[in-house]
Amino acid sequence: MLFYQGEFCAMLYSNDDLKNWLPVLADTPIGFAGMHYLGVDGLQAAYDHIAQHTEIVKPLSEDHTGVRLFYFRDIDGYVIGVNEKSTVNVG
Repeated sequence: MLFYQGEFCAMLYSNDDLKNWLPVLADTPIGFAGMHYLGVDGLQAAYDHIAQHTEIVKPLSEDHTGVRLFYFRDIDGYVIGVNEKSTVNVG
């Protein structure tokens, strides 16, 4: 996990771990992957709004550190993660 100014901003995955965490990418050839995350207050409201407009590829869940997040596919097909800022514990 990467943090910037105390806020969660990115996570690095091996190809196998990424495809295990996001099965929607299982058949996608990946040479290098970067994942964009949007930190928001009001994760449920963000989920409800985004779900009305695009494909949710992984619903609201908690990762191994307790961060609540979800993933959606943008108009160009990229998978974007959205996490709840207030749940990040850097200490």
